[in-house]
Amino acid sequence: ATLLGVEYNDLLRRSFEHFVTPECQGGWHRYFEGMIKNEEPKSIELVLKRGATDVFHARLEFLGMATYEKATVIRITLSDITERRLAEQESLRLLHRNQVLMNTSLDGIHVMDIQGNLLEANDAFCRMLGYTQKKIARLNVADWDAKLTADEIRLAFKKTIGKSAVIETIHRRKDGTLIDVEISVTGVRIDGREYVFASSRDITERKRIASNLEETTRLLRKLVAAHESSLEEERKSIAREVHDELGQLLTSLRLDISLIRIRFFKDNPDLMQIVKNMTEL
Repeated sequence: ATLLGVEYNDLLRRSFEHFVTPECQGGWHRYFEGMIKNEEPKSIELVLKRGATDVFHARLEFLGMATYEKATVIRITLSDITERRLAEQESLRLLHRNQVLMNTSLDGIHVMDIQGNLLEANDAFCRMLGYTQKKIARLNVADWDAKLTADEIRLAFKKTIGKSAVIETIHRRKDGTLIDVEISVTGVRIDGREYVFASSRDITERKRIASNLEETTRLLRKLVAAHESSLEEERKSIAREVHDELGQLLTSLRLDISLIRIRFFKDNPDLMQIVKNMTEL
């Protein structure tokens, strides 16, 4: 009476069908006939009315036939499972959302157990490694990771439980070619079991561009160093020319000034002052 939202006395002798929502009427009729015939199923889940406007999810369990006041009756337990159904619906909604995200992601998303056995992978991960969904499902991470051994992988997985990490490694495709990948890894424990969720991204092209950029930078530094060396040699050459040629000219001028001073020292004092200034200069 409490579950159905009515007074006990009002509940007696009323048809249970009255409390079944219209969309569940067909299921209730089949279940009721099955109970009369003592056939499966033994339980059913229905949406029932509670009071005038409310509804709730209920589970009915058939306990068997019995005799009550000389009449044959059907014994049923009734449980309110609304919270469980809402939680299940929310879980299904989240599962559907995650599946959509997984299937539409451009990254290779995959789920493994703690031993590295693949449990689930999206199409992007299959394309990345060149496998079909059917064939990739039988693989272990050691089959495609070309950098770590199986023991090293299991040890690394153990360390990720309860944590997240981003690592770079090398994957081996089905045709044997190697690709550089960046992986975001998260280890979780669900219902006592450990799982590793991973998202792989092919960074081969990015690594190639980075390598080319590094080589270009190295060449540019080499060219700059050669240019600086050339400029230094040019500066040294100019310095030698200034020191040797201009030094000789200045020495010659100094000798000529000395000759002028010796020859005209007594006859022209004004000229001697100019010669003195030229010598100092």
